[in-house]
Amino acid sequence: MGRDRALAVAVAASPLPYLRGTFGAAYLVVVGVADAVMVFACYRGFTDPTAAQRRFKYGTFLAAVAFVVGRAALLV
Repeated sequence: MGRDRALAVAVAASPLPYLRGTFGAAYLVVVGVADAVMVFACYRGFTDPTAAQRRFKYGTFLAAVAFVVGRAALLV
């Protein structure tokens, strides 16, 4: 239950860097996909924990990519 709450807070806070102007719109797109993948992984975790763990790792990787893409979009 604690991890679900932590994920909900992270998903809710993920647009803040865009709203503050730290990252560009590309960040918002990529982090939105990352959030969706991680939320789906939590949902899937009840039936297939191994697949959920792989998806969650993929979502975490996408979140890291979102930071790079979002910052690069502002620099171009």
